[in-house]
Amino acid sequence: MTMTPLFNAQTEAMQIGFMSFGAMRLLQDALESLDDHKEMVNLVEAALETISVVYGRANGLTGVIEKLDNATQD
Repeated sequence: MTMTPLFNAQTEAMQIGFMSFGAMRLLQDALESLDDHKEMVNLVEAALETISVVYGRANGLTGVIEKLDNATQD
């Protein structure tokens, strides 16, 4: 089965959603562990790393969507 650009974009969007949810959970866990400073710092760093990856993937997905849009207009 050949993966179409639209299918790839949809799959990427779902993965971005899951990663965003994971980052939010990490931040929530960090807030709940304020008593343990070191653990909180580790959780916030992990969340920031995840958010950075999500941002990069979202930018890539934007490029794919623009290409799909241009292809459908031709």
